[in-house]
Amino acid sequence: MGIKPAKECANGNKQGVCWVPASQHPVTAKRSHSGLGHYTNVLPRPNYDLLVQHQAIRVIYAHKPNQGGPPSVEVKSLTTGNTFNISVKAEVIISAGAFHTPTILQRSGIGPASFLARAGIPLVLDLPGVGSNLQDHSGPPVTWNYSTTPYIFFPLPSQMTTNTTFKSAATGAFAANPATGPYTLAGGNSAIYVSLPHLAPSHFRSITHTIRQMAQNGSASAYLPADIRTNPAIIAGYKSQLLALASLLENPASPSLETPWATSEFPIGTTAWSFLLHPLSRGTVRLDLASPLSQPILDYRAASNPVDLQIHLAHVRYLRNLFLTPTLAAQGAVELGPGAATAADDALLTDYIKTNSLLSFMHPCCTAAMMAREEGGVVGRDLKVHGARGLRVVDVSVLPFLPGAHLSATAYAVGEKAAGIIGGDWR
Repeated sequence: MGIKPAKECANGNKQGVCWVPASQHPVTAKRSHSGLGHYTNVLPRPNYDLLVQHQAIRVIYAHKPNQGGPPSVEVKSLTTGNTFNISVKAEVIISAGAFHTPTILQRSGIGPASFLARAGIPLVLDLPGVGSNLQDHSGPPVTWNYSTTPYIFFPLPSQMTTNTTFKSAATGAFAANPATGPYTLAGGNSAIYVSLPHLAPSHFRSITHTIRQMAQNGSASAYLPADIRTNPAIIAGYKSQLLALASLLENPASPSLETPWATSEFPIGTTAWSFLLHPLSRGTVRLDLASPLSQPILDYRAASNPVDLQIHLAHVRYLRNLFLTPTLAAQGAVELGPGAATAADDALLTDYIKTNSLLSFMHPCCTAAMMAREEGGVVGRDLKVHGARGLRVVDVSVLPFLPGAHLSATAYAVGEKAAGIIGGDWR
């Protein structure tokens, strides 16, 4: 298909066939996380306390948020139900993720004034970007089966249990130090990343022209959530994002499509998912007004901006070129979805995409965006909440729009960058 292997995909040039990193310990290859990779490395420390089984409810300012010292933090014990306040000497850092950072802020009276009024929460700071700008990777699959047994594919995952020789070699390699072999693989460790100019050379400029046009003439605001689509700051920020995305999508080195790969078992069909890396649609995270301490209400609003569907159409049609390759032809690949007839018709393929898309590939972000306040931003470059003294946000909610990457490593990068910023400020 003309997609070249890329030697390094984490250096900002991601076009090609990439090896996708996973959260694994580099020696044992077992699942790693911040507890193993960070917390245990800094213990014991007298100034580092982890309070478990508690929920951060809100931050509380004794005076106006732009006056005085940092806020206190209201906390609830999940075992006793008791609530209490924690006083703060220096600053409060909220790091609760794309879903829960905005809900803590909203419970604090920091967020869209119109929503807080409906929630009956006294307004402390009108920041319409709090809980707005929700983005995630989503997309439909291209699926097929094999008409012949694919013996060429060795080993298959099941052979780690059914093939005695291979099983012994695989388990022995994993037990070694460092671990090697097939058990060190995650669910899918390779993927293709393809730019819009590469996959849709005949009409990608038509797509980016449409994006720029709707940004310039103001029609894009109609695709924003109803409760904020008339807010001047939100409109200005969305325009800035669309213009930046139009340029990004025209860049032949910037992928629009991600498709991860993993070996499938015969006779089970194979799925090639098409991730929309840079959606134009924007969703919301809002408190559940019936139960404000419960999980928030998410409205992904996927494909509410119709240009997203145009890009999905291009992605799916491009992935169907897989069936023209000698490799799949030799294995007797038989397309299951969307099928030639569906793919040839815009309306039918659009229905297929709407029906079969996975709405979240678990990369939510951007609900407390690092943008100017007059563009609907929540934090500045120093990660401080606009207009709120002693309060920062450090997690992927501060990203302005979704990067063409998985967000686990991105989250750690945000944390490392924040540590440098905060340390520099206090030094």
